Amino acid sequence: MLSSLIPTLVVILHCGALHVKQDLDLEQTLFTLSRNVSVPTFDDSVFCFEDKCKCIDEEADCSQNYGALTFVPKLPEYIRFLNFTYNNLTTIDNADFFYNVTYIKSLDLGDNGLRYIHPQAFRPLITTLQQLFLDNNVHLDYQALQSVLFVKTLQRLDVIHASLGPLPTDLFYRFPLPRLQYMYWHNNHLRSLNFTVLKPLVSLESIGLSVNSISTIQSDFMCRLEKLVIVNNAIDEFPVTCSPNGTSYFPRLTNLFLKDNLIHTLTTPICLPKLTMLQLSGNRFDSLYTDMFNSQTFPSLVELYLKSMAERIHEIQKNAFNNTSLERISLLYNGIKFRDESVHADSFIGCPKIRNLALNDNDFSDVDDKRFLQLFGHLTKLVGLFMGNSFVQQVTLNTFSKFRNLQRLHLYGNELHTLPNGVFDKNNLEELILRANRLSEISPSTFDNNTIARLKSLDLSDNLFSCSCELRWFRDWMVTQPSVFAKSQGKYVCSDRQNVTVMSFYLPDQACLMTTDVYKFIIASVGVISFVLTLLSSLYRYRWHIRLVLYETFRDRSGERRRRLQDQVYNYDVFVSYAAEDLRWVQTRLMPEVEQRLGLRLCVHQRDFLAGKNIVDNIVDSINDSKKILMVFSTNFARSHWCQFELAFCLRHVMENEDNLIIVCLEDILSRDLTSVMMAVLKTNTYIQWQNQPDAAASFWGRLEIALQEILPRPA
Repeated sequence: MLSSLIPTLVVILHCGALHVKQDLDLEQTLFTLSRNVSVPTFDDSVFCFEDKCKCIDEEADCSQNYGALTFVPKLPEYIRFLNFTYNNLTTIDNADFFYNVTYIKSLDLGDNGLRYIHPQAFRPLITTLQQLFLDNNVHLDYQALQSVLFVKTLQRLDVIHASLGPLPTDLFYRFPLPRLQYMYWHNNHLRSLNFTVLKPLVSLESIGLSVNSISTIQSDFMCRLEKLVIVNNAIDEFPVTCSPNGTSYFPRLTNLFLKDNLIHTLTTPICLPKLTMLQLSGNRFDSLYTDMFNSQTFPSLVELYLKSMAERIHEIQKNAFNNTSLERISLLYNGIKFRDESVHADSFIGCPKIRNLALNDNDFSDVDDKRFLQLFGHLTKLVGLFMGNSFVQQVTLNTFSKFRNLQRLHLYGNELHTLPNGVFDKNNLEELILRANRLSEISPSTFDNNTIARLKSLDLSDNLFSCSCELRWFRDWMVTQPSVFAKSQGKYVCSDRQNVTVMSFYLPDQACLMTTDVYKFIIASVGVISFVLTLLSSLYRYRWHIRLVLYETFRDRSGERRRRLQDQVYNYDVFVSYAAEDLRWVQTRLMPEVEQRLGLRLCVHQRDFLAGKNIVDNIVDSINDSKKILMVFSTNFARSHWCQFELAFCLRHVMENEDNLIIVCLEDILSRDLTSVMMAVLKTNTYIQWQNQPDAAASFWGRLEIALQEILPRPA
């Protein structure tokens, strides 16, 4: 049995790797568990030609001789696959090159730098050869390939990364290759695809033409074609699939790969009755419209891939995925804002069979349970849900409660701080990935016993674990069942203990003996004390806000202030408080306007403070000797300690004397630059904003004159 698998396995191992990687997108691995396939190794092989070839079972490995082996040696007659790669075989210049191995079925001549092949070189193999691999011979052209095309028994032909230009229109009419089923010509220079040229290949089931700069496709009947791979080309329109009479050009096509092209819409009609897998990732769709993928258009569609659109998907209309056969949808890496109305709440209505939904790297911020369940709650058959790196901020007991069949859930790289107890108990989880969130604690009640017994893979690495008594149970779980955590991709580190892992942290039993009630009492007590301290701190921090509000609310608004101004003798009309950096404005703008035009006497530090007198006494005496107080607020004022002292004293003065502060703002001051007292004053007093434009300046001086009205000299 094993020997019968060798040719196929070796083909995959040696030559098929490149095209397999190109054909299958990595996102599809989200929907399939990895399979362990045994492939032959050469640990037990024996040399079957000098030290240049090793044989095991039906394979001969004569590779990597780099010019030391210039011919195909006589090998055992049971050999069916010959690996002749990396031998610097630039030319095959004689007709009997393969006479020693006329019985082989598979041949790999990749990575040899082939330029020329003798026209009769493959004559010895025309009745046996089924698979031929010529990958990475960058100088091969159609002329050199003609000898290959005489082998009518070929079932598979790979010419990946050669120098093949546009397909000659008569190539396969001259060399029809009646048994050819698989043709992989990735990474050439075809530029266009005309299915009429391929029509003579009557057995063709799979075509791979990725990275060929193909921009145009001319369709024709390909009755047996099942798989078409045209990834990473320049196609800007969905291929025509309907003939003029309404029949399908591709009646058996099941897998269509159009990833990384320039397609922005789907042409109609579409005639692909057997299509089960459609790969459209990396194209230019920016909107998924109603019935875009419905059952009438794609009656057999099971898998749909719409990853990483170049234009980003900004709209999903109602019933966009209205298809009763769909089971898998991928919308990875699109940044879709699911909270916005541009994503209709009924986008996923009409696809009841959805089993796997890949939504990694989209935006679920501010999506609550109501919105989430409107979008996805009806997908009750979900088995896999993938929402990594999607700004998920919280999950509740209701978030995933409708997904009773859910087995695989990815929530890595989100913003989860807590997990409610029993949040996953209604699911059927076997794989859960919560890596790189902000979880600090995993409660013993987070997972019930059934969930713990069912989980085969759990990744909680790279979270902010607090290694306390409550986490000891989780550490014990990791120790007793390491296989459950074996696939974790990050580290389990205590965020509150330097260089200590969750597995290694230790707390003695005595440290964890405190009862829950005592613990709750302590927490409650600390909470009350913290609240009181916070309240007192807030009262102190906002004392000026409170005092000013109370003052404005309850102050006496009688004529006491006017009588005081009339009875008391003052040396100054207005005390001006300002920062030294703003002196120029005071001297050139304020003083001429107030003293010369309005006839008032200002008290200005630099001019009127008495020399040799203590500065605090100067401030106090000058304020008491002034009828009014004018504060010139600015960023410089906020940064000056003396200005803040003056402001505090002036506030106390106006409160005691039932007066008002006159506030002038020289500029727009950022909130972060204001002191708490300045902010309180600005919030409780109407201030005058200075602007240098003529009209604004005139308004400023008018408002200032009104503020000083009660102390202006009366006309004779």
